[in-house]
Amino acid sequence: MLQVSYFYQYLLQFQRLPMGDLGEIVLKKKAATLRMLDKQIEPPAYHLEFVHSTPNMVDFITWLSARLSVSYQDVEMSINIYIQYLKQVLDKDGKLHWNQMGDWVINDSGQIVFRGSFEMIAGYDTLSAEKLIRENAGHQVLIGDRTYSGEQLQHLLQQNKKKPLKNITIIVAAAITIAAFFVILFSFITKPGFKYHHQYQMKIDPKVPQETYKLISAD
Repeated sequence: MLQVSYFYQYLLQFQRLPMGDLGEIVLKKKAATLRMLDKQIEPPAYHLEFVHSTPNMVDFITWLSARLSVSYQDVEMSINIYIQYLKQVLDKDGKLHWNQMGDWVINDSGQIVFRGSFEMIAGYDTLSAEKLIRENAGHQVLIGDRTYSGEQLQHLLQQNKKKPLKNITIIVAAAITIAAFFVILFSFITKPGFKYHHQYQMKIDPKVPQETYKLISAD
């Protein structure tokens, strides 16, 4: 009879183990989890899930045939015999334990299922989550039909910020120039003796007081 260790090896190597009409055991990766109370990040881990399906057995039989150096037909027969043995044990005892993996049981609906107890840490250490810092993080933004990186977008925004300041500087300089021109013009016009010629030949002279009375001789 086949040893359970062969099933275990195939599962670790290919992340799935087909078991004929029983279904398939799948090795799935569980993402890293954050424990808020402990302020720690648990590393990724693997766990087993059972799927009711009719999986393809060809790859498993071919692999096991090469492993045992026996024919494909002999391996196929051995697997079928083991599956029938598993069903008989469950009918009698209601449970069959696989070392390092879990248990085959019959659920409340009368179906044969596999309940995995296997959990393997992915080889990483638990991290402290006291302070999380994003370093060398990048993103892309789509504007129109062009994609900008974070650095390009930041540079573009800085350029747009400089443009209004440049325009304001030009307007202020022009206003100062015009104001200075009118100040100079006004001071020149109000200067004593200034003559302003127009089409009517108007003459602007400083006012000089004239005599308003005439002495009459007593003779």
